[in-house]
Amino acid sequence: MPVQLLLDMHEQTATVFREPSAKRCPSRRRDPFGGKLELPDPFGCEPDTGVFEVPADATES
Repeated sequence: MPVQLLLDMHEQTATVFREPSAKRCPSRRRDPFGGKLELPDPFGCEPDTGVFEVPADATES
């Protein structure tokens, strides 16, 4: 199963797309940084987004 991970440092969110294709992404989960992020197989892990270091310029408006 294809999986894509998008880390948005400005919004401080992580989005996991499952089974992405050129036309659509049938499954998507978006979570704020600060907790465990469930990555499906073939990764099958839960990285802790609470340890991500947001660059100083990412928080400036």
